[in-house]
Amino acid sequence: MSMVRSYGYPVESYEVQTEDGYILDMFRIPPRQQANKKIQHSITNAVFLMHGMLTNSESFIYGGPSESIALRLADLGYDVFVGNARGTIYGQRHTKLNPKKDAAFWRFCWHEIGMKDLPAMMSKALSVSGQDKLIHIGHNEGTTSFYVLASEMPQMVASKVERHISLGPMVFLGNSTNEILLSIEAHAKQRSWVIKNLGANTFNPTEELINSAEMNCMQTMNDETMCKNVYFLLNGYNSRHLNQTTMKQVMPRVPSTMSVREILHLVQLKTTGRFETFSDAGEAREYDLSKVTVPVALLYSTSDNLCTSSDLQTLKQRLPNVYWKCDVEYAYNNLDMLYSEYMDRAVLVNILLALQRDTKASSEENRSV
Repeated sequence: MSMVRSYGYPVESYEVQTEDGYILDMFRIPPRQQANKKIQHSITNAVFLMHGMLTNSESFIYGGPSESIALRLADLGYDVFVGNARGTIYGQRHTKLNPKKDAAFWRFCWHEIGMKDLPAMMSKALSVSGQDKLIHIGHNEGTTSFYVLASEMPQMVASKVERHISLGPMVFLGNSTNEILLSIEAHAKQRSWVIKNLGANTFNPTEELINSAEMNCMQTMNDETMCKNVYFLLNGYNSRHLNQTTMKQVMPRVPSTMSVREILHLVQLKTTGRFETFSDAGEAREYDLSKVTVPVALLYSTSDNLCTSSDLQTLKQRLPNVYWKCDVEYAYNNLDMLYSEYMDRAVLVNILLALQRDTKASSEENRSV
């Protein structure tokens, strides 16, 4: 990844093939030689980062050494692996299917990302690092896919993952007020509308759909470039604290590609208020979060219109092993977990606390810094 090298960091690239034939690029940023020896790690220093919707591994690199989660962790002595989901620019190869010609390539949602992509990438990361377990950190949809895998294959996940840290988790969405989700929800069962307004295979929203949320965005941000970009309309724009220098780097590179099924699956969660499998026609099955035995830290914003406080509380109640729940100060929306101008003193410090914290500590403590 040239962006990492441009900051003077070494980076290694690995091809990872899933059991159903997708070929994904995963990147490793080795621990820096001048790592802070005072940092107390858990039983592992291998960290796997998984990105959210409409972006890719680059989301953990934007902002450079002082702002990037991946680079800061490497500086502190962590062996950092950054994953990519199928469908992103780093996941558009397949042993048999052509993403430009074969609709079957795009016939997936975040269930498959969780069940197929994550196991393959985490196994490769463990093999390269030589560690028995790793720490999984997910942002946004990167948490969704993790909870799919951890509820469906709990023993396998427990054998590979020492702890999981959720940044702006997207699991229960019944109380979301996100305008794009609401607009799609009203027509999600109408196939002709979906194809016309969202796309047949890749998520490619029409100007009409964008306009449904643009006006409120302009009243808040007065930034036409941001307010016409579905990445920000879905993930969050209503923040006074997005780092504007980082935003100039991010805007030309988003949105990344994702499947129509991914967004429809999220809309389904909004409609039902449940965390459940994708339903194209039949009945959906609810994921059993009580099976997620891996220790979990939840980092969130109370004003996030994707992951609302009430939905976050539902997630906490369903998970049996939440060792920390943190309302991150200066985080006003989901993207502040990545691009806040207060990354160092608000977001990164809490990630480090979640990495070092005793997973047997009280799950009731909240800490804002």
